[in-house]
Amino acid sequence: QEAQKLANMQAMRDFMDAVIQRLPDSDQESENDNADEYKWEQRLQESDRLSSAYTEAMEKYIDDEASEQKEAFVMGWDNLLGEMADLEEGVRQKAPDWIDEAVEVEFEFDDEHESDYDEAFANAHPLQNKSRTLTIRIMEWTGFIKDNPAARDLEALMIQISGRLAGAFEVDADEPENSRHGYLLAITKRCINWCQEAVTACQQLEVGLNSKAQHDQLKDFLREIFALRDGLTDLRRSHHQK
Repeated sequence: QEAQKLANMQAMRDFMDAVIQRLPDSDQESENDNADEYKWEQRLQESDRLSSAYTEAMEKYIDDEASEQKEAFVMGWDNLLGEMADLEEGVRQKAPDWIDEAVEVEFEFDDEHESDYDEAFANAHPLQNKSRTLTIRIMEWTGFIKDNPAARDLEALMIQISGRLAGAFEVDADEPENSRHGYLLAITKRCINWCQEAVTACQQLEVGLNSKAQHDQLKDFLREIFALRDGLTDLRRSHHQK
């Protein structure tokens, strides 16, 4: 019975490895390389597959007492398994860094921090601010119609766009210019696709709206999503011309 359990876990690990399709070591450039848009897209796709695989692993072992160990095993995270084993045996007197980073830190939001945030947004790229403001407005509006799947899709898509753009425009300045350029192109391409999906979600959402005020608000959101998409398209065109 124990042998069968081990065989099942190994089969699950092999399946996850096929799902993730990790890039060969020869394609895993260092952080300071000159990755272009194509290479960044490969990395982002691998990250997407990794997230999907981890979600599946968590769902499978959610009720298991050894869920963390089994998730680490099927995901191929052998180093993490080693750290877990060391902790259980009492070898380490201090928890590893990955545990320290997971500890929730209490943060007091005061006027000083608020001014820092205001300054950060003031210096942010216009498209980043536009996506953030639009996302907040849509989240406030969809809060009244959470039971609608299209509303949840629209909200999730806008959160992805806003979050990804924030990262794309705030890449470490120490990164090589070509790498930053490639990352921005890869992210904006994805955001344009998500804008298209957001438009589809709006069109699906429109069918279930009753009042004229709701229809007018949705049309306003559509105009802003189209404007954001056009702005991203222009940004990509200008970077391609450099």
